[in-house]
Amino acid sequence: MNGKSWLVRAKLTFRLETSSREKAAILAELLEVSHVQVTSSHKPITHS
Repeated sequence: MNGKSWLVRAKLTFRLETSSREKAAILAELLEVSHVQVTSSHKPITHS
């Protein structure tokens, strides 16, 4: 559900945004954030 609402929000943002430069900046930011979330959630934190 969280991923779906994220997609909807992203689509709305892209539709409302007319500047392609700002679109690229937003896309890069979203990709960076999602990449950080994926890597942090898939890497088990083990303190041995």
